[in-house]
Amino acid sequence: NVDRSSASSQHGYSGPQPNFTQDEEGYIHGRAATFATPSDLANYSRTGSLATGDNGVGAFGHNTAALPGVAISSTLLQSVYGSPANANGKTVTVVAPNGRVATLPILDIGPRLQTVRNNSVIELTPKATQILGTGDSAGYKYKFNL
Repeated sequence: NVDRSSASSQHGYSGPQPNFTQDEEGYIHGRAATFATPSDLANYSRTGSLATGDNGVGAFGHNTAALPGVAISSTLLQSVYGSPANANGKTVTVVAPNGRVATLPILDIGPRLQTVRNNSVIELTPKATQILGTGDSAGYKYKFNL
């Protein structure tokens, strides 16, 4: 289970953190959002600011615009791996509301403020949403593959 008290801003992303529920099987439940979309990339290109867009490069240097993967909050990564940096190369099992399941790599640390405001607990790259057959919505669950 995830220890919510172990958040740290010493490693990587230290922005807002989502609220979540976790079931007895270890799945974290909630909404998902999509990041590194073409509109995110265009907004970043126009403004040069991660506050308004996405540069398509995850915290670990991966091309989030082209690869299937996820971004997960620093609080959860800190709790599970001791440091968000240790999540690079690790995977999660994601179950979409339509029942599709995918094992996806953790490519980035997030979510952004607007994603937290939408109560999202995980962010998906555009390629991940293609694999899962659905995008921004409620009813997702995921668990860490340890």
